Amino acid sequence: MNGSFFSLHSFFCFLIGPHRYKELGLDVEPSTGNNSVHASASPLEGLAERCNWLSTTPSEDSFGRALLSRGIPVSHLLKWMDDPTITFPPPTINGSRKTGSLFDDVEDMDSSICMSRLLSIYDDEFFSKEGEGACSCCAVS
Repeated sequence: MNGSFFSLHSFFCFLIGPHRYKELGLDVEPSTGNNSVHASASPLEGLAERCNWLSTTPSEDSFGRALLSRGIPVSHLLKWMDDPTITFPPPTINGSRKTGSLFDDVEDMDSSICMSRLLSIYDDEFFSKEGEGACSCCAVS
């Protein structure tokens, strides 16, 4: 699931009632630290978690397949699934560059916006490698 914990917690309480947790065999009322709901912060983090929990590969996941079909190599996805610190492309041609967590950068994005951002990051990484065969005529995105 993707989304805010508090929205999902509210939905959970709506489904079972705020005080019915004991009827369900829970010792304490669900909270941010103790709950039965997990919400991935982004489609990329969700991909990483599904692959980890289900022992699958990105090609076996719908979001992973979508990224692979746009030309991002599986080796790159596997690197990204470990939440590397990267230098991000500037928001504009003359914009400044920031460095940080990839997961943090795509947090709270829906899948289409996350995919666009990841393609932009991949293009920036690919075309910034001088002397490695990259050319400016065939961007992935």
